[in-house]
Amino acid sequence: EVYAASTSVSVKNTLSVYRSEGKFVGSHSVYGYKKDPENKHQLIIDEEAAEVVRWIFEKFVSGTSITGIVRSLNKRGVPNPSKYKALKGVKPEKYRNDGLWCERTVRRFLENRTFIGDMVQGKHEKLSYKSKIIVPVDKQDWCVVEGTHEPIIDKKTSARVNFVLLF
Repeated sequence: EVYAASTSVSVKNTLSVYRSEGKFVGSHSVYGYKKDPENKHQLIIDEEAAEVVRWIFEKFVSGTSITGIVRSLNKRGVPNPSKYKALKGVKPEKYRNDGLWCERTVRRFLENRTFIGDMVQGKHEKLSYKSKIIVPVDKQDWCVVEGTHEPIIDKKTSARVNFVLLF
């Protein structure tokens, strides 16, 4: 028991150092990116998915509602992020997934700083090494490192999107 607790603390500390250095430590990358095959801690753009991300931002900036974007994505048959990763063999499909987009997914995309080249990690944590319960971390305690990878969206577009989301 003591050995397991000690190992858990050691692993948590190592991951914390990696996060603070801007290294990606997740098991699956954010939609629009993939892990660099030569460096698993670095994200590179997945062009196929990045085109969808760019399209979502362009549509929103041009005045299309989130609901309108979702309808358009679903009408065009664009697989949602989890379905896309399952189709690419990156992530197993755990749950029955119809591949449809929802408003929550699009809103999360529009609010995600990863698309402007910032590494945002540490949003959730396990209560204990003994438990599978994962709890959210306060936003001010997230680990954010700017400029760690190539952006999909420029900061000007992101700023316009954030302004519109506020109102």
